[in-house]
Amino acid sequence: MRTKVEYVEDGVVFNVVDEAGKIQHHKEFRLDTIPETQQQNLKLYGFNKLLSDRTSEFSKNHAERLEKMEEVVALLASDQWRSGSRASTSGTVSPEVEALAELKGVTIPEIQKALKQYSKEQREKILANDKVAEKAERIRQERQESEGVSLDDLA
Repeated sequence: MRTKVEYVEDGVVFNVVDEAGKIQHHKEFRLDTIPETQQQNLKLYGFNKLLSDRTSEFSKNHAERLEKMEEVVALLASDQWRSGSRASTSGTVSPEVEALAELKGVTIPEIQKALKQYSKEQREKILANDKVAEKAERIRQERQESEGVSLDDLA
């Protein structure tokens, strides 16, 4: 079983889907059921969660995290943000996922798919493994030291 989330015009739909893809439970939550006095707080809360989530890999360096938050806001402001977007210089995956892919000798999408098969607690344990953490720290350092690649010719 897994939960699928879909954004609809005025709300969010959650479907619990079985292995065969059949919907077992369905709930829709509409924004217009929330009093207008609370809708602004809800929007700000969501904005905060988005910024926090998309920059979580920088949680140890607060100043750098704020810079990455600016990048996310810039993506939003330019209408270039898509679900799953992260701060641009950090890559699109966490260093832990990249490290795990290197350790296993497989692609990042294969690791992402494999991780979905585990509970949140199991994923946290896997990603916190000493071998993964050591390689992830090296990847973090490489990312920080990297000058990046110019994509101006594609912009």
